Amino acid sequence: LFVLAVSVNAGLWDPPVLNPSFESPDTSGAWSQVVDDWFKLSWWGSFVESELGGGIPDTPYGDQWGGVSSESMFQQIGTYEENLEIPISLLLGHRANNTAGDVTVSIWVGGDPSILDDYDPGMDIYHSLTEIGAVQIDSFTLPDPWGAGNPDEATAYLNALLNTGTGGVIDGALWIQLEST
Repeated sequence: LFVLAVSVNAGLWDPPVLNPSFESPDTSGAWSQVVDDWFKLSWWGSFVESELGGGIPDTPYGDQWGGVSSESMFQQIGTYEENLEIPISLLLGHRANNTAGDVTVSIWVGGDPSILDDYDPGMDIYHSLTEIGAVQIDSFTLPDPWGAGNPDEATAYLNALLNTGTGGVIDGALWIQLEST
């Protein structure tokens, strides 16, 4: 599964979504296990790959896709406010002859961002939102839009409206997480 272009009213957030089209690092036509500005859970599960690779669809947002394979990636997108509606738009890409799985986008609140200070994918130091103490407050799951073994390159949009609800800590860290089965 390849995910691209997270749009979350970036003008309202501090920090805004960083590296939303996964163009960094530049893979020069290959792939990378490093995903700049996104935290991930392990070495394998999230990556950046060029559309120049075999069976990968073109993307109008650059030359690369962010990939999530039975795992997730996340980043802070601002701070918590009650009952804030957050529009999410993802362009999903399907590699020919691969299984994509369900796609979930979720928002989380809280936690201690300083725990992420030692994050270093080059040294196998990873963290999860649960580990830092964040709590999921809303999510949307799109069932596999293509089906197992689909022979075609394809794209589809996932659009969701998530809400922060009530009960979070005002000005606590607000996170977005992308995952796939």
